[in-house]
Amino acid sequence: MITQSSDNMTLFIVGNILAFFVAMLAIKVFIGLIDKYGFRIWGWYRIIAGTILLIYFTR
Repeated sequence: MITQSSDNMTLFIVGNILAFFVAMLAIKVFIGLIDKYGFRIWGWYRIIAGTILLIYFTR
C-alpha cells in the first residue's frame, strides 16, 4: 500500500524522519532528567501509578 503512489512513499519517509528526530529529542530529555534527578522520582511515580491502577482495576 505504501509503494502504490509516490505521495504515500513521501509521507512514509517524512514520517520516519520526523519520528526519528522526536525520539532522539525524547531520549535526550529523559537522560537529562535522569542526570538531574536520578531514578528516585521515577520509582515514586511507578509506585503511585501502580497503586492507582490496582485500586481502579479491583473495583
